[in-house]
Amino acid sequence: WYLCLDFVEQGTLYSGQPYCAKGPIIYLFVYMLKFFFGIENIAMVSNIVNILINAIIILLIVKIVKKEINRDYFFIILILYSTFIYYPFLIRQSLHLTLATFFFTLAFYVLYHTSLKFKVYISGLLLALSVFTHATFLAFALLIIFFYSFNIKNLDLNTIKKIISGKTSTFSGLRQALILLLP
Repeated sequence: WYLCLDFVEQGTLYSGQPYCAKGPIIYLFVYMLKFFFGIENIAMVSNIVNILINAIIILLIVKIVKKEINRDYFFIILILYSTFIYYPFLIRQSLHLTLATFFFTLAFYVLYHTSLKFKVYISGLLLALSVFTHATFLAFALLIIFFYSFNIKNLDLNTIKKIISGKTSTFSGLRQALILLLP
């Protein structure tokens, strides 16, 4: 990252050099850490930030699972956290994956588990940040947009009967889902 931070400072991050291939958000984030804490402390500070972001992610997962499941949820949280966060962190210790996971988890939480007035716009921005941090999160973002456009969460037997009979539209959330693509 050190070489890429120099390119960020020069304003030539993606101008023909083959070294920096990740999304721009991680480089800008690490550049801000370098600006505030200095280049000599960047490794230590990035590890501390990585641990703090992981703690926030586990809290978000706990809140999501508590709202979705009304029973003992310890093992579900343990499986989710260890599969998606802990093992990749051990293998690579990569801040970019942790940051992208944080943006994605926060977008999911805001979209499905809050009643904010502009939650679709906020979630769209957070999904865009996750994609521009790590490109593989595009598939997950499109999956959320797909499910949100069909209001899959709210489908029940009566709604399915109305869809089949033609009395309601299956794309009732499509307009808001397209807003998620705006950023």
